[in-house]
Amino acid sequence: MDEVHKNDVELSGGLRQQLESLSKMNQSLQNEAGNLAKALRGEKKTLGNWGEVQVEKLLEFAGLKKDREYGREDNFKDGEGSNFRPDFVLYLPEGRHMIVDSKVSLGDYIDSVNADDRADSEAAMGRHVACVRKHINELSDKDYTKLENMKSPDFVFMFMPIETAYLAAFEADPSLFEEAYSKKIAVVTPNTLLPILRTVASLWQIDKQNQSTLKLADQAGKIHSKLAVFAETFKKVEQQLETAMGSYQKAKNQLVDGRGNLVRLVDGFRDLGVKTTKALPADLVEESMSDAELLEAADEDGEVPAPALSGNESIEDPQEP
Repeated sequence: MDEVHKNDVELSGGLRQQLESLSKMNQSLQNEAGNLAKALRGEKKTLGNWGEVQVEKLLEFAGLKKDREYGREDNFKDGEGSNFRPDFVLYLPEGRHMIVDSKVSLGDYIDSVNADDRADSEAAMGRHVACVRKHINELSDKDYTKLENMKSPDFVFMFMPIETAYLAAFEADPSLFEEAYSKKIAVVTPNTLLPILRTVASLWQIDKQNQSTLKLADQAGKIHSKLAVFAETFKKVEQQLETAMGSYQKAKNQLVDGRGNLVRLVDGFRDLGVKTTKALPADLVEESMSDAELLEAADEDGEVPAPALSGNESIEDPQEP
């Protein structure tokens, strides 16, 4: 009985510890749930930051780079010197911009969803619609298009990160869409903003390709110009070579052609007893001699050279008379 009592006490102590741990865990969950509910209902700054984080995730997912294809809270001034900081500015080719502003309000929407009474649900939904309309009007009143150095399109995108909250508001009051459109506000959600961001990324890709094409065309133009200059120089070289070849042929004719050519005259100095230390090149001497002189030189050497043929002559058959 003592042993059973001892075991019972140990089991009771272990159970007590488990219950205490469970109680602490439950309290922690209640605190976290309370904090979440408080954030969703009343902490506008927390909600705003959360909405901006969602936009930035979509920007990164679309392949856009911060400070290159988009900026966060860039500062712009109006004509009176007042500062404006849109949540996000998308940079487009040719220096244009697009504005994305995040607006989050979930308290009234949550009240509408959790209401036990239909009348309470409709009343909360009415407040939710009014809140969305207020955001649209506030964004329209800022008129980002009038800011200095801002090349924005006609429409500004108002981002609602909760798809169901967006659908509930526009189903409850379909006139919201036309009202926002008339104020040049396009209300978007993650599902509709992402294709727009991917389009912006595609525009940048096309712009890069166009820039590459322009650079290629510029390089091709430079190469064409250089080739034209080279062709002119090449033509001059050809003309100079032709002139040089003409001068060369004229000088060669003076050197070796005709009975009184220069080589023949100089080579004849040896027959007159002029002593020389170096003979003229044999091919030049041979080329300077006439056909008769060539035959005479061949007879002296005991060899008869074949006669030179012109294009219209042929060798006669030695057997024919």
